[in-house]
Amino acid sequence: AAGLGSAAPWAYTRNVARGSKQLVAHGTRRRSRVATAALDAEQSGIVLSGTVRSISNRQEDGFAVVRLQPDSPDGASTPKVQVLCGALSQVSPGVRLHVRGEWATHPKYGAQLQVSSHDLVKPENKDEVLRVLSSGAIKGVSKSMALALVGRFGAEAIEVLLDDAHDEEILELPRFGAKTLSKVKEGARQYEENSDQHLLFRFVNDELGLTSCEAQSLWTKYRTDAIDRVSANPYVLLTDFAYLGFKAVDGLSLERFNGRLDSIERAGAALTSSLGRAAISSGHLFLTQPALLLETTRLLLHAQLPAEKALGLAQTALARLTK
Repeated sequence: AAGLGSAAPWAYTRNVARGSKQLVAHGTRRRSRVATAALDAEQSGIVLSGTVRSISNRQEDGFAVVRLQPDSPDGASTPKVQVLCGALSQVSPGVRLHVRGEWATHPKYGAQLQVSSHDLVKPENKDEVLRVLSSGAIKGVSKSMALALVGRFGAEAIEVLLDDAHDEEILELPRFGAKTLSKVKEGARQYEENSDQHLLFRFVNDELGLTSCEAQSLWTKYRTDAIDRVSANPYVLLTDFAYLGFKAVDGLSLERFNGRLDSIERAGAALTSSLGRAAISSGHLFLTQPALLLETTRLLLHAQLPAEKALGLAQTALARLTK
């Protein structure tokens, strides 16, 4: 008999503001009305671009409230700061965002843009880099220090802070001592990490269909390795979350990441998923080997993978598990 491990769960979801969930098995989506409305919002919603002024009410699931200063056309007066709500906890003051969403009115706080999608706009020229450095997005950099950095290094100033090879040049600038430089470089690394975290959130939300809460869990566990780990073996999703869904992850692996039907990772995931399902759905403390092999083989069956091959994979996975 094989003992039951923790259930290894997953469901393919799409994040919209706080998110709505929908199961996807082998590429087939069953959309809720909320999810459908959210997708419509992405296609036809309000679009804003601007600079983040402040962030508040950060929550563990990735939700946050952001105050955004919209860009103003040349010669126009400065637009009113707007309040955004959604999966924005990984952004920081000073960065530029391109957002899409729908307006909603909060009974206490008034008009808010419920964000359905957003992109970080990387600074590309001297003015944009100066704006980021002067905004406090990189801790330890004052406005005068920002001017000095951009005056010396131009649009490459942030990259220079991340490269130890330029430390001697930076130390020649006014207000930069060894202690200050160390603090500023740490701030630059944190700024870069926030950008990496944003990339993970977009990957998790848009490519995997998971919520920002799950993205945050992956970030906490794997940090900057998260995208590589999931791309190399999507079945890790089954061990990182508390709800079961082998078929959904299997479809994701096979269709989006060119997974192999005969991979040992796939067989191992099917085996542990079979144990988890028996524990949750039937309350079993164990399964006999024949029952476990039968259920695992059933999960592995595919039009291009015959039953004999599926059974052999199940047996190999069981042998590895019980070593």
